[in-house]
Amino acid sequence: MNIFESIITWSKSLKPWEQEAVRRLVVKGELTEADEDDIIKLLKEPPAKGEFKEPTIPDPQPTGAKPISLVSLEHKAGVNALAPDQTLTFGGPQGLTVIYGDNGSGKSGYSKVLKSACRSRHAQPRILPDVFSGSTPPSAATAKFVYTDGSGDITEPWTDGVDSSESLASVAVFDSKCARLYVEKEGELAYRPYGLEVFDELGASYKRIKARLAEEAAVIQVPRCITEFDHPTVKTAVDAVALDNSGQKLSALNMLGKVSDEEKKEAARLQTQITQLENDDPKKLAVSRRTLATRLASTAQKITAAQIKIQDSVKLLGDAMKKASDEDEAAKLASKAAFEGELVSGVGTEQWKAMFLDAKAFSNEVAFPGEEFPVVGDGSRCVLCHQTLDETAKDRLTRFADFIGNQAEKRARDAAKVYGDLRTGAIEAAKGIGGIDDAFVEQVLERADATATALKTMRTDFTKWQTSAEAVSSHDQWSKLIGPAAGISTVTALATKLTKEADELDKNSNADALVKLKGNLSLLNNRIALAKVLPTIIESAGAAATKRRLQVLSNTIDTAHVSRQATKTTQAVLTDALCLALNTELDALDAESLKVEFVKKGDGGGVLHYLRLKNAPRNTKIEEILSEGEHRCLAMAAFLAELGQQGHSSAIVLDDPVSSLDHKHRDKLATRLVEEAKHRQVIILSHDLAFLYAIDQAAALAQVPVRQHAVARTSDGTGVPVDGLYPEAMKLNDLIKHIKKLADEVAAMDPNDIARRGKVVDCYDLIRAAWERVVEESLLRSVVGPFDKAVHAQMLKGVFVEDEDHSTVFWAMTKASNIVDAHRTPAGGGTTVIPKDTEIAADIEQLRAFKKAADARAQEVIARRKKLESPPTH
Repeated sequence: MNIFESIITWSKSLKPWEQEAVRRLVVKGELTEADEDDIIKLLKEPPAKGEFKEPTIPDPQPTGAKPISLVSLEHKAGVNALAPDQTLTFGGPQGLTVIYGDNGSGKSGYSKVLKSACRSRHAQPRILPDVFSGSTPPSAATAKFVYTDGSGDITEPWTDGVDSSESLASVAVFDSKCARLYVEKEGELAYRPYGLEVFDELGASYKRIKARLAEEAAVIQVPRCITEFDHPTVKTAVDAVALDNSGQKLSALNMLGKVSDEEKKEAARLQTQITQLENDDPKKLAVSRRTLATRLASTAQKITAAQIKIQDSVKLLGDAMKKASDEDEAAKLASKAAFEGELVSGVGTEQWKAMFLDAKAFSNEVAFPGEEFPVVGDGSRCVLCHQTLDETAKDRLTRFADFIGNQAEKRARDAAKVYGDLRTGAIEAAKGIGGIDDAFVEQVLERADATATALKTMRTDFTKWQTSAEAVSSHDQWSKLIGPAAGISTVTALATKLTKEADELDKNSNADALVKLKGNLSLLNNRIALAKVLPTIIESAGAAATKRRLQVLSNTIDTAHVSRQATKTTQAVLTDALCLALNTELDALDAESLKVEFVKKGDGGGVLHYLRLKNAPRNTKIEEILSEGEHRCLAMAAFLAELGQQGHSSAIVLDDPVSSLDHKHRDKLATRLVEEAKHRQVIILSHDLAFLYAIDQAAALAQVPVRQHAVARTSDGTGVPVDGLYPEAMKLNDLIKHIKKLADEVAAMDPNDIARRGKVVDCYDLIRAAWERVVEESLLRSVVGPFDKAVHAQMLKGVFVEDEDHSTVFWAMTKASNIVDAHRTPAGGGTTVIPKDTEIAADIEQLRAFKKAADARAQEVIARRKKLESPPTH
């Protein structure tokens, strides 16, 4: 099953923003924040019906009917520090192409182009120009591919950021990031066949977008308009816009908020007209007249009652005052007779009487309730001083009580109360009429001058009588005090008149006209108020609408359909056949301990598919128990198993596939890739010479063709291909010939060409490597070789080093090292003199001759030492 074909077909049923999210995930492998910004914009502003064009989604790993193999890759410009116009060539449709490069040699630049053009299994690499060159970089990195489908060569230009053809995309790429994708993703869900991660990333991006929309809605502050509108037309329009700020409703509100100068003048005219009608309104006038009539009638009644009260009181006040005075004199005489000779002065006075009566109340209510005062029994105490009463004290208290209770004293108190009540009543009655307020009189004055004058006169007469009454000091004065006049006839007459007028006014009213005018004025005033706050209302409605829409959009984002499709696709892909193929690949890599099995378990109503190590403890996550090397084995096995299950037969590219592998698994991988190369083109980029050595051995054993390349940093830049074998793997004689060829190229250059210096340095860099090889192979006879698994002790028979050998090698390598080091100095170059062509040729010849002499001498030494391996003859 082609996972991406399934995803692309499924995406056509999604909404536009979802389709764009799928497209970017398929093309780029991940969604950046900028990508999500674009997707959110499409979510907020979806295209109109009929205007949406489904995005073209390229299949990152199509499996075409014709297998594709690469012929060449030519770098044009803009990829890191790669020298322009450099071409890598690849082997045939079957076999291996090995590209070697040290760190910084430019190998990763070619790798990035391959990953981008062939749509690698992770986020597309970011390709930068040479940031240290100081020159203006091109607008985009460019290259040119030549590939074949068996029917002929096809040339395809490549530009970074532009989708390549499906033919190029059918070339599968494996690297370290691809490995992490397989074995480090989400705990036990460590193994996800290529393409299923789209669902994982899509679901995660949905959650991020959902959260971003909710957060965006939460931070929106809706401005609050404090103006209240009471006219239904304006209030309804404002409320409608608050709920729905569509164009129609905004247009209606804007029309209400446009108030002309004429309409403002009309509002002022209406206010004047309403005020005039309200002042002349019969209903209002009737209420005013009836209120005043009611108060006048009440005032007339109070005046009449006050006059009667005063008249009646005056008839009695003289006699009452005289009686109170007489009774008081009688009581005083009785008191004098009763208390004359007492030890304390003042006994019998009013103050004393008040104290005695209080003491009586205290005794009856608190000290001795229920006992008659004074209590003078055995052991009794005084309620004032608490001293025990002796017989004298008892007698005195008894006399005091008898006095207080005698008739003379009682008559004096009663007479004084009668007189006081009469006097107070009359004075209070006069005070009530004298207190008629000025505002009332002024209101009456507006209706009748005579009535107002009468009220003022009565108010003055009653106030004068009150003052005279308060000044009476003898009983005979009361008979001479004349009562105040009470001319209430004008007051009652005006009250009657006003009541009749109110009854008449009630029959006529301006109520209907006033209601209509007030309605018109209310609408205009509401519109004028609306005009002042219209921008705030529109802003508030827009903010509220945006907030609601964001909340709705956030709430409608659901990952359920993504999960369902992921489950459906996973069930179709994770088959027993794939599990068997994966375990077969693990066997081939000598990783039997990593045998795996598929398990399924329910999760939230769905089914999750897991890859689990056999015999591992339950709930163990793969990344918690595997080393990095084991991770790499598992990833490589999964990569090859998937391709086999998909029927994929185009070329594959592997970038540093042996990272973290030990020598055992490295050799097994070399053998497995050689086996794979029998059926397809296999391209390997590596800096690991031991791995490349293992590839060579495995390819020789299986008789699988290998094309070997090296890329190097030279004076032209990085990524410069080295013809044929990489120097470290060339036979020594071939390497010396290669150096001689470079020297010939230098000799053909103009001596003044500024590029000559770099070429010479490149030449001496190889000369130095060649001297190292001479030491290993000619002097030391490969007793210990690079990447060998054993020491070849039998080769010692050819080892013979003299002092002159040491001197020659030392000074030759020193010279080469100095020249190379000089080239690596900062801008401006070093001080070392760059050799001339004849000197270069002489140094190469010295290298060649030394090797030849060392080899010849070794043969002599071998022949001589062979004799030591047998007994001497006679």
